[in-house]
Amino acid sequence: MEDKVKIKKPLPLKIIFGILIVLCSLLLSIGAWIAYSALNRISPLKFIPENYTAIIHTDKIYSAVEPLVGLKAAETILSEPSLSSVREPYMNARAFINNASPLLTKLMDIRIDTALYIEEANGFVAVVDLGWLSFATRLSSVIAGFLHVKDLTWGDGHFEYKAGETTIYAKPYKNIIIVTTSKELFDESSHNFASRNLTSSEKKEIEGKKTSALKILAPSLKIAKMKALENFYTETAEKILGKDNLSSITFNITNDNIDVSLNIPINKEECNTDLTSLFKLNSTQPRIPALLSSDTQYYTLINLASLEQMKNSFFPLIQKTTDIEATWKKANGLCKTLFSMTLEDILFSWTGNEITAFGIEGSSDPVFALQIKDESQRAKVFDKLNNSILINTNTSLIVNGMRLPCLELPGFLSGLLSIFNVNLPRPFYLVNNGYIYFSMSPQNLSSVYTHINKNYVISRNVNWKTVSTNAKPNTSLELFYNLKRSLPFFLDNTSLTSKILKLYGIGRFDFEIKDDGLQARLYASAISQEDSPMLAGFPKATGKISDYNLIADNEKEPENLYWIEEDTKLKCLNLNSLEQKTLDTFESKIYIASTKGSAGKDNKLWVNTDQGDIFLVDKNLGIAKEFHTDSVFTSGGTVYKDSYVIPTKDGSLIFADSNGNIEEVYIGSDLNFKSRPAVCENYIAVYSRGFEGEIYLLKDKECINRNNPMIVDGIGFGSPAIAKIDGTITIAFLTQKGEFYLFKEGKLEDGFPIETRKVFTTNVVYDRNSFYTLSDDAVIYKFNANKTYSCVKLPDVQSAKEAYISSKNFEGWEGIYASGDSNVLYGFSPDLELLMSFPLAGRGVPVFADVNKDKNTNCLVLSISREINSWRLK
Repeated sequence: MEDKVKIKKPLPLKIIFGILIVLCSLLLSIGAWIAYSALNRISPLKFIPENYTAIIHTDKIYSAVEPLVGLKAAETILSEPSLSSVREPYMNARAFINNASPLLTKLMDIRIDTALYIEEANGFVAVVDLGWLSFATRLSSVIAGFLHVKDLTWGDGHFEYKAGETTIYAKPYKNIIIVTTSKELFDESSHNFASRNLTSSEKKEIEGKKTSALKILAPSLKIAKMKALENFYTETAEKILGKDNLSSITFNITNDNIDVSLNIPINKEECNTDLTSLFKLNSTQPRIPALLSSDTQYYTLINLASLEQMKNSFFPLIQKTTDIEATWKKANGLCKTLFSMTLEDILFSWTGNEITAFGIEGSSDPVFALQIKDESQRAKVFDKLNNSILINTNTSLIVNGMRLPCLELPGFLSGLLSIFNVNLPRPFYLVNNGYIYFSMSPQNLSSVYTHINKNYVISRNVNWKTVSTNAKPNTSLELFYNLKRSLPFFLDNTSLTSKILKLYGIGRFDFEIKDDGLQARLYASAISQEDSPMLAGFPKATGKISDYNLIADNEKEPENLYWIEEDTKLKCLNLNSLEQKTLDTFESKIYIASTKGSAGKDNKLWVNTDQGDIFLVDKNLGIAKEFHTDSVFTSGGTVYKDSYVIPTKDGSLIFADSNGNIEEVYIGSDLNFKSRPAVCENYIAVYSRGFEGEIYLLKDKECINRNNPMIVDGIGFGSPAIAKIDGTITIAFLTQKGEFYLFKEGKLEDGFPIETRKVFTTNVVYDRNSFYTLSDDAVIYKFNANKTYSCVKLPDVQSAKEAYISSKNFEGWEGIYASGDSNVLYGFSPDLELLMSFPLAGRGVPVFADVNKDKNTNCLVLSISREINSWRLK
């Protein structure tokens, strides 16, 4: 028998196997740690201190919040000046969510419970359930030593972060993180969670069925004790609502619809008063909706109880504001005397539970319908009324072959009805399918009869079907509305909630009494309509503007918009909050330019006066730095790298940087600088105006053609254009008489100047190797380096003696923008093709920004009417 030979594995193979074993062990350890983190959990509610005012709960915070930040309704509501402080954080949240990666949004879809306290301890406690993601926070004590964040400390098992005068406390524990700004609530939350017992209502309403919607819960007793309900709060109400019961509101809102549900648990055995006894009656399914015609535009249906029960329940409440008992008693006495019947006999003996008021398309008169529980009794009552000399029933009409009798009610009966806002002094009526219909318009009753007999019922109404698809059949109160025709009671105010709901044109409200409580639901749908081209909140009024130049922060997403009024006032519009601010401390004419580089890190604007002062202004219009020189500035400046360069009256250029350094570069005497310098990389071109104009070129702040400037024959307005084309510094200039000059490396190119024989009050701008301008007869010119040019007439614009032309590029909106003497802004591609969405109302130099943070570009431009327009671009 041969001995087995043991073959040794090569050393490299041993190393590879060793590494694989270590990696597998590491992955298994991480997997086990993550699994442990997912399973070893505690209820977030254990960390919610008792006696809270309300809890905002969702099991998926991203799914709940994401539809809210995209709401077009919010743009309209938050454009109001009173809500400017809310608009800014809202728009920042929208920008964050819109730019979040899919992975991040998935990780953000976690449970959050936020408890609010407005009584003894004022503040909040937010409890975040991280689930398996807590594998990281469970290592906080280890990780904290490696965190070096200013004002962030770790100690006693929690983080503290100082933000000004506010301290934020954050404590990780198992699967959750507690966050609050109240030391009192933090101590109570972190120390008493072990003994915190959840109520049955908390377990049912919060720990029960998972929801991706936002759910707001509040102790029912605290709601009942609110000042607005103080007239209704009694010891009986406390027994009915229960000590630990939570009332809840759940809502989902999108651009297309809004769905809000309210649930109030009650103890029915305690409902013994006249009013609360109605809560013992569970809701039933009414018949009348199936008998409403398809042309019904709105209705209110009460299916709560009999008329007699509702009278006994609601009269004590109505009596507090109106002496209805005396009115009823008087009417009842007159009925006994005149009709030999009591008012109860006339109204209660034959009517059922259903009462409806509805509107017919094309008619302003409503229709009222009552359920008939006893037709023979109704006929008997009406016969007695017919025999009375006080009620005139001789009048009737024949409409579409159908006789419609009319009741002319005595004053005391119509007066009683008017207390309930029912105006029926002389109604026609129709008895059909177990209901009696009343209306001042006989045509309405004829329409109801015809539609129902032809089965043209409300279920064929598209608007009604839209809001009724998921409605429950049982109801005690039901409202269907179309805001073009009706305004429900809960929208008849100017509250923020009302304003939001009014943006959804059709809706349905249902109130149901169930075994365990009261439930209400509002489902509303937006009526489809084209977006307005003007953003909500615009136009914004301005004062006496100095010119039509708008500028914005030099950032990818501008936050502020700037312009000048009355030559000395700096104005700012915050595009997030839509708030306007003014800086009016300047004593002479000012010029502005957006900062770049290190100067723009904290500061947004360079400002110079014509008296030699220079300022750095922050985004809040605060003066961060100021510099004083002995020079007289002849125009505004231009940003050059991290500096601001300004021409002076004595033929120099002043360079100022954010560190306070001032440098003067002398060009020459007897120079007439009247326009801003033009900048390209490390080159600067500056024009000295005269009948023989001169253009000087600087490189790295040194004039390289002082003794041999570029000469142009004739006066021109504005600044030269400078660009690097095919690696060569190119300068272009246009004179007032229409001669176009092109210089390369400071030398005039052959074949130039090009004569146009037109008059120009502005100069050229550069885009894509070409130069553009606008003549005073509103013709836009494109000059090419190959000695050719093309032109396009601005449609419907006759004059451009005060012309504006600019080259802009914002997230794909590259183009040339021009306006003449009228209030019309045109946008062209570099090939002079009219851009989509243009022309727009406005004039001057526009700014492009995503104002609503919805990833859509907007064009902001001043107008002749002294307003800032903000247009949606397609």
